[in-house]
Amino acid sequence: MKRLLIILLFLPIIGFGQQTYVPDDNFEAYLESNSMGNGIANDDYVTTSNINIITYLNVNSTAIINLKGIEDFTNLIHLECWGNQLATLDISQNTALNSLLCHANQLTALDVSQNTALIDLRCSSNQLTILNVSLNTALNLLWCQDNQLTSIDISNNTSLTRLSCSANQLTSLDVSANTFLIELNCIDNQLTSLDLSANTYLNYLYCYNNLTLYCIDVDNVAWANSTWTSINNNIDSTMSFSINCVNSLGCTDSLACNYNFLATINDATCSFNVVFQQMFRICDGDNVVVGNSIYNTAGIYIDTLGSSNGCDSIVYTNISIEQNISSYDTLFVAASIVWNGLFLSVSGNYSITLITSAGCDSIVNLNLTITIPSAILNITNTEKTLLKITDILGQETPRKRNTLLFYLYDDGNVEKRIIIE
Repeated sequence: MKRLLIILLFLPIIGFGQQTYVPDDNFEAYLESNSMGNGIANDDYVTTSNINIITYLNVNSTAIINLKGIEDFTNLIHLECWGNQLATLDISQNTALNSLLCHANQLTALDVSQNTALIDLRCSSNQLTILNVSLNTALNLLWCQDNQLTSIDISNNTSLTRLSCSANQLTSLDVSANTFLIELNCIDNQLTSLDLSANTYLNYLYCYNNLTLYCIDVDNVAWANSTWTSINNNIDSTMSFSINCVNSLGCTDSLACNYNFLATINDATCSFNVVFQQMFRICDGDNVVVGNSIYNTAGIYIDTLGSSNGCDSIVYTNISIEQNISSYDTLFVAASIVWNGLFLSVSGNYSITLITSAGCDSIVNLNLTITIPSAILNITNTEKTLLKITDILGQETPRKRNTLLFYLYDDGNVEKRIIIE
C-alpha cells in the first residue's frame, strides 16, 4: 500500500512539469498575465496543464506575430485572434473548435480541414487566395470578405445562414445548395449572374458593385422588388429580378438591330447600324475598294457591310476623278533653252512628267527646233530685252566672270556666254 501511494503522489508532479513552447513574447505575456503561464516571464514556455483545459481564448489586438503553442489548447472551442500580425495559423490540433475569429491579420493561407466542428468562421481582411470549407459541413456563419478569392465552393455548407464574401474577385457564386441562407453579402466582386431562386429564406441581400450583374433569378419577383431595393443600397439600380433571367435578359430597344422582343431586362448589349460617309479624289485609272466592291469612276456609291454582332455598317462613298493632263509645245530657239529645269541645245522631242496638287500625272511635251546650232551669239540687238541669267542647272544667277551662263531674252532667244578675265 505504501508503494502504491508513492506512485500516485508522483503522477501530478509529472503532469505539472510538462511545458508548451510559446516563442512569441506577446502571446506568452498574455498567457502569463491570465494565469495560463508557468510563472516565469520571457522564458518562451507555459505549463501545458494550464492551457489544455481552456475552452475560450481571446487574444485580439495584442500584436502577436506567431501563435505557436495554440496546438496544446486541445479543448479549445472558441478562439479569437483578430487584429494581430499573423502570417500563418496552425489549428490542425484544435479539433474541438466551433468558433474561429481570425480576421484582420496577414494570413495568406488557412487550413480548416481538421476543424469539422466549426460553426462560426470569420477570416475576412486577410490575403487569402484559396479557402476550402468543403469539410466544414456544420458552418452556420462564414465571413471571408476583403480577401483575394477568385472562387469559393460552399455546396457542402448546407447549414449556412449568413455569408459575406464581398470585396473579393469572384466571377461566379453558386448558393443553390444553401437553402437556409438568411443574409448574403457579395458586393464588390465580378459577378455576371446570381441565382437566388432556391434561397427562399433570404431576407438580406447586398450585391451592388459587381461587373455586369443585370438580372437575379428569384422565385418571387414582387417580394424581391419590395424587399431588396436600391433605396437601401442593397442592389444596383441597373439590376432586376426575374423568375428566369435567361429569357428576360436582352436588348429591349426596338430601334436596335438585335432587339429581343421577349426580353424584359436590358443587358446593355443593344447594337445599332452605323453610317459612314467618305470622300475620295482619285486619279484617272486608280480605284477605291469598299468591302468587296471596286470603284474607278466618279459617282456616289452605297455599300452595306455586315458585322459579327448582327448590325450593318452603311457606307456612303463619294468619288471624283482627277484627269491626267498632257500638254504639247513647239518652240524655235536660236541656240539653246532651259525648259522645266532642263538645258536643251539639240533639236528634238522632249517630255517630262510633273505631279499635280491632286497627286496625278501631268505630262508636258516639247517639240524643239534649234535654228542656229551650237552658236554663241553676241548680244548687240538693243531691241530685245534680257529677262534673266541662269547657270547650267537652270537656276537664276547674277553675272559672273569665267563661268558659262545662259542669257534668256523676251524674243525667246537663249545665249551662252562666258566672260573670261
